Amino acid sequence: DLPVGISNKIWDLVVENFNGFLIPIKNAFDLANAIEKLVYNHNLRAKFGKSSRSIVLKNFSEEVVCKKTLDFYHAIIT
Repeated sequence: DLPVGISNKIWDLVVENFNGFLIPIKNAFDLANAIEKLVYNHNLRAKFGKSSRSIVLKNFSEEVVCKKTLDFYHAIIT
């Protein structure tokens, strides 16, 4: 379980201070601060990693993705 680092392209996957940090693009200062927090805080890294895993398992399991795909196909053909 690893912490997540992203740009604003997929912000819907990260909840600020729950499973990662939301860093604006081209903000080197905030990025450096976030990296420093993760480097020096093992508990925070572990918390973010576990929280990220729970989000992925809940929203992107094989079952969930297949259901969403089938629902989408059904919606466009009916």
